[in-house]
Amino acid sequence: MNLYRAFMGVKGCREAMWEELQFLQSSAKRCSLIELGWEDAELEEGVARRRFEELFDSYESDIHTRAAFWYSLTELGFPLPRRDTLLKSELLEEERTRKAIMDARALATEDDFDTPCRILRVFMGFKTCDEVEDDIYSDSEES
Repeated sequence: MNLYRAFMGVKGCREAMWEELQFLQSSAKRCSLIELGWEDAELEEGVARRRFEELFDSYESDIHTRAAFWYSLTELGFPLPRRDTLLKSELLEEERTRKAIMDARALATEDDFDTPCRILRVFMGFKTCDEVEDDIYSDSEES
């Protein structure tokens, strides 16, 4: 569930990340973009936006896959993502990731397999005031 919450935080920053990417593309820090994996040279805004959306969709699919491996969220309406054809490097990375997840599951305790849930604790109290009740009853008796 923590992975899902972190993912939702990243998803909420999607437009801010796009604006930051535009800023970095227009500034002198373009070399740092290449180091971070944005391999494309200067692109038109529409093409760059499509590339950004493709990368973000790939990230979203990866998170869905990781969450689906660990928890059976399909019962909660979290479908398994549609898979595109993978490049050889992507396939090797997927296999490495799957092996790491399976190793983590093998070392996990029973508590790690509990179905995620939300707990809501509420404390509710009230105070009766006998004086007010007596005043109300005494007024009605006099009438």
